[in-house]
Formats: sequence, structure tokens, C-alpha cells
Amino acid sequence: MLESLAGTSAFRHGEAYFSVGAVGRLRLTGERIAALVEGSQTYQVELRDDRGELAGDCSSPRAAAGHFCKHCVAVGLAWLAEQAAQDKPAATPARARRRDPWRDIEAYLATQPPAALIEPSGNDATVQPVELRRQGLS
Repeated sequence: MLESLAGTSAFRHGEAYFSVGAVGRLRLTGERIAALVEGSQTYQVELRDDRGELAGDCSSPRAAAGHFCKHCVAVGLAWLAEQAAQDKPAATPARARRRDPWRDIEAYLATQPPAALIEPSGNDATVQPVELRRQGLS
């Protein structure tokens, strides 16, 4: 349902935001779910029931234009994950739940525009993972 509301591209970006932990604590108030999502800025997101349909509000420009944005997708996925976790039996030991850092890096890079990851070098445009260097990951 989230993908049909947002479209494939926004859905994939929302998945990446969710997978790197960009969604803050979920706050449930009645029929509304609210959270902050860390992206290029901190976005305020709220999902709600609008006459039987899922609707989202976000402080991002895309949402302001009337679209169900990637930040709304990320909050929706966080809520679904929270619901699934409540349905599971006792939690597994911490070492069994350890996250793969390479998946986090890949998901983060998927949220970045290509121009932010390419640094021209001399007369040719050599692709260099600028963001990885800044974070000391290369």
C-alpha cells in the first residue's frame, strides 16, 4: 500500500531512510502516527486515517506539493515494523540482532543525490565516494 501511494522511487528512498534508522520515536495519538525523520533536514511527519484511506503530511517540499513522500513511507515502515515486533515472541539476544554496517552504508548512499557522491578530479570527472571519505569509511 505504501508503494502505491508514494510510487516506486519514493518508496525505495523511504525504505532506505527506514533501514538506516532515520525515523525517530513514533508517537501515536488516536488515529494518528507522528515522528521526526532525519534527512537533509529534520522533517515532521504525520500519518492518519482519512475516511478509510491512509494519508500523510510532511514538512518536505514534495509533501507540500500534495505527494505521499519518502519520509511518510519511512514512518509507515517504522510503524509496520513496530507492529510486527509486538507480535513476535521473546526478543533474540543482541548479538543475533546485530546490524550489518554495509547494508546501512548502502541504504544511506541510496538516499543521496548522485552529485553529492561525485567529485570532479582535474579535467575528467572521476567518481570518488566523497561522503564515504568524509565519514572515514573509505
